[in-house]
Amino acid sequence: MFAMVAIFGLATIVFAPSRSFPLVQIVTRDAVGGRVSAINYPFLGSSNILGEFKSGTVAAWLGAVPSVLIDGIGSLMVALIWMVLFPGLRKIDRSESADERNIKT
Repeated sequence: MFAMVAIFGLATIVFAPSRSFPLVQIVTRDAVGGRVSAINYPFLGSSNILGEFKSGTVAAWLGAVPSVLIDGIGSLMVALIWMVLFPGLRKIDRSESADERNIKT
């Protein structure tokens, strides 16, 4: 989990100053379209209004590139802080189903 947050932060930092169009996904393969939509809807379709306000405000003050860089750095900082605050989470390598935990559903 922390690795994915860190990768997201690093990808955001790489994307921020880029002028390369291929870094932006413009086509989704049919085989994974449903999965992409399933992730897109809850995370982007109902995005955090406060986050949008923050990003827009920072972009207005400092510009778009610094705003995105700050977001990427913030993602890395959150991952590092949570790794320190919740060391037990670092040891979890997979999610268990209810059956694996012997829980009746």
